[in-house]
Amino acid sequence: MTKSDRILTVGAAQLGPIGLNESRPQVVDRLLSLLDKAHDR
Repeated sequence: MTKSDRILTVGAAQLGPIGLNESRPQVVDRLLSLLDKAHDR
């Protein structure tokens, strides 16, 4: 396999605005949920 034959898959998510009333765990959970949905695609 040459370097040009490699397949690279990248996952990314954009949360949008983070409310002042949202805790860090809530934001991380939302991000992980988006990444899980992307993985299922």
